[in-house]
Formats: sequence, C-alpha cells, structure tokens
Amino acid sequence: MWKWRGLTLLGKIQIVKTFIIPKFLSKATLISVSKDLIKGINKLIYGFIWKGNDKIKRSALINDIENGGLKMLDIESMISAQRVMALKKYFTDGNSSWKAILDEFLCNVGRKFILFCDFDTHKLPAYIPAFHKECLDAWSELKTSNVVSYEDVIDQIIWNYKNIVVDKQSLFEKHLFCQGIVKIGDLLSNTGKFLQSSKVLAANLSPTQYFKLIGVVDAIPIAWRLIIKQSQTNQHFYPSILGDKVSIELDETEIDLSKVTSKLLYNQFKTKKQTSPSAQKKMKSKYPQLVVDWKKSILYRLPSQ
Repeated sequence: MWKWRGLTLLGKIQIVKTFIIPKFLSKATLISVSKDLIKGINKLIYGFIWKGNDKIKRSALINDIENGGLKMLDIESMISAQRVMALKKYFTDGNSSWKAILDEFLCNVGRKFILFCDFDTHKLPAYIPAFHKECLDAWSELKTSNVVSYEDVIDQIIWNYKNIVVDKQSLFEKHLFCQGIVKIGDLLSNTGKFLQSSKVLAANLSPTQYFKLIGVVDAIPIAWRLIIKQSQTNQHFYPSILGDKVSIELDETEIDLSKVTSKLLYNQFKTKKQTSPSAQKKMKSKYPQLVVDWKKSILYRLPSQ
C-alpha cells in the first residue's frame, strides 16, 4: 500500500527501516539465513525503493549522510553483527541449555577457546550446525592476524589455526593444549629449535602425541619458518599468555569483547563490505553518481565519468 503514495526516496527508506527490516531481523537473529534468502529480501526492498531496477549502487545508498549516502541499512551487515553478539553471550559467565549444546558441538576444538583462534570453519575438525557456523564465520571476519615479525610468529596459536592444516583440517589436541603447548613459541627452544622447548620436554608425550607435533611443525607456513630462521637465535621472545578475556579488531583497534556493541559491529561489517576489493571494483561500474539536495530532498542523476 506504500508503493503508490508518492513517497520521496528518504520516505521509502524510512518505511523500510520501520516496517520491513525489524520483522525480518526478529527471525533472522534466531535461525540460519541463507545467502539466497538475503538476496531475495534485498531484491524486494530495493525494488520498493526504486520501483524497479536499482538506479545507483547499493553501497552508495548505504553510506552515511556525511559521506554522500542516505544511511540505508545493510541487512547482511546487521545479521553478521547479531551473529557476533550471540558469541558474546556464549563467552560471558552464566549457564544455560543453549550454551551447553554449543559446548558439545565445539568440544573437539576447545569449546570457548575457539574464540581466541584465527580459524576457518570449513577446516575445523568438528560438526557445527548452520546457525552456529554463521556465527563463527562472522567472528572469523574480524579475527584476523597480521604476521610480519618474529614476535608475531611465535605468538600465533597453533590449534584451530587456518594456515596450519593436516589433511585439509586444522588441528586441536586437548592433551597438548592442557600441557600449555598453545602457540608456536611454545614449540621453540631458546636457540630456535622446534620441539626442544622446556614445555615440550616436560610434557611426557607419547610417541603418537610427539608425531602429531611433528605434523604441526611441518604444517607451519614456510614464510613463518623463514622468519624464525632469520631471527637472532640467541634471543628468545616468549609468547604472551592467554587471558580470561577475548578481543576483536574494530577499526584497527583491539577491543575487549565485553565492551563490543551491535552498533560498533554493524559499522565494522559495513565498512569491510564497502572497502573490499570486489566492492571497489563495482563502484567503477555503470551506476551514476548520487547527489542529494537536502533542502528539497530531490535525487539527481549525473552522467558517469
């Protein structure tokens, strides 16, 4: 009934924000949502806004007003933000049945320890339901590491790490984890030799466990091993100890998970989506520029340059 009321572009966007998106998100935050469903919802929403095909790039419409957009909400980013908020609730203290169920699914990868890792859900040695997989996928988008120095290398967690795989799967060994063997630095001696550290020697490993560590060392990326080899072997930097708090990177700043809000997460996912290489390429497509006269609320189309 709103289609034929002669609404302005801003008016249509407000209708979408008020009546459509909340109804969809109330269900989407509780169940798995496929990419095809999101694509279909977006098609309906933008078809209502433009009365047909899109007139400008959607990422331009989603931009903040000060950046030349109309602050249209991005559904995909909102869902991703809610997925991370679900993991925030999982990590906080308190017992509930859904946390116990998720613990069982993640028992082979360390349960809550997974949130400290830079993982790929496709490589984890565990079955994870679709909804929880979406939560972990959203988390992994924010949990990335930049390894450029020796200190960065030895601080990398070996368990569940996406770049340390055997037979196309990441690794997690509970016994070794409980022995304090968690990071690459825990495998190195003071002279830079693998599997000669005090933790490994004191762990009283069985032959099977020792061979698993050999597999871990073989799976360490060549670039990382080269950094270790080129470092000063007479100086050993011990990796930092895992604490009781987990953090994620927002706007290139590490923020404690307890202080993260859905608004911060939404803005981060929206920014990542707009600055991705594929998005930058699409911005140079056939779509015209967007210019808005805020006094008259009139949309103008300018020829593409």
